Amino acid sequence: MIIDETTYERVKPYVTVEPQGRVDLKGKAEPVACFKVLEWHEAGAVAPAPEPQLCENHV
Repeated sequence: MIIDETTYERVKPYVTVEPQGRVDLKGKAEPVACFKVLEWHEAGAVAPAPEPQLCENHV
């Protein structure tokens, strides 16, 4: 799963990620930082994470 920086900031206590760099996205003026989720961690009772915004490389 690939998530954007905003989503990563919300879930970072619960995930291990691999940065994917900044990606040009269709409809975005600036490149978006993306992260590949490698692992989810149990961290007790956690509110559901927001639906991640998927990042695809649109060149």
